[in-house]
Amino acid sequence: MLVLNRKAPRRKQHGITLVLITLVMLFLLGMAGFSIDLNHQVLNKTRLQNAVDSAALSAAVVADETGDVELAEAAARSTLASFSGESGNDQLAIDGDLTTVTFSFNLETFSLAGAFSPPAGNEDIYVRVSVQDIELSQFLSYLFGLDKNVSASAVAGRSAAITEVCNITPIAMCGDPSGDVDDAWGYQQEGVDILNTAHNSPDQIHEVKIGSKSGTEMGPGNFHLLDFGQDGGGGSGGSALVRQALAGAYNGCTAVGDTVLTKPGN
Repeated sequence: MLVLNRKAPRRKQHGITLVLITLVMLFLLGMAGFSIDLNHQVLNKTRLQNAVDSAALSAAVVADETGDVELAEAAARSTLASFSGESGNDQLAIDGDLTTVTFSFNLETFSLAGAFSPPAGNEDIYVRVSVQDIELSQFLSYLFGLDKNVSASAVAGRSAAITEVCNITPIAMCGDPSGDVDDAWGYQQEGVDILNTAHNSPDQIHEVKIGSKSGTEMGPGNFHLLDFGQDGGGGSGGSALVRQALAGAYNGCTAVGDTVLTKPGN
């Protein structure tokens, strides 16, 4: 006589549940580790990129002003060190051996400061700052044998000369043609000593638009308002365009050296 044992298969299936739970737990642990470590890596990658961008810009300024690439490299490394020491950037231990500062005048071949030959004439000097393989703290990714490093690089140099300006405020500001950039602080009120450095202070009031139509250098009834309607910027000009420009709605551009008409009246 044959007897069916229906309980045996159930006892054999008990181990399958344990295996499935283990696999699910491993999957959840992997996803948690991936999300935590990935977010941490992206955050520090952004911080490192900001530091490298600033370092390249500071080095480019020094190289442009002095032509000394060794001073420019020192400026770049100093900027990186200051970023590394800031609060919240303790993960970015920017070691000198991980940082490379190179120079070029054609954006094709970059050389170290010691091997760089200054360009002849007035050619620009470009700076590349590169930081490679900074190790970050790992949370759960080490369980899967994954490395966690960040790298960043940036190139900076002299910007192109400004040939035109756009979205202009339609107010003329009188200046001294024989002055220099230190005097370019707008229309000075009568009696203000421009040699006094206090006039560069944010507390100093500069009169941009005159309040009286008499005694103006641009003629009677002229309040230094500019009319860009005849300059190809769109619109028919006149008071309507002046109002639009004052509100920031003027989208035309004016090249340096162009002649601009004034709009009499207030």
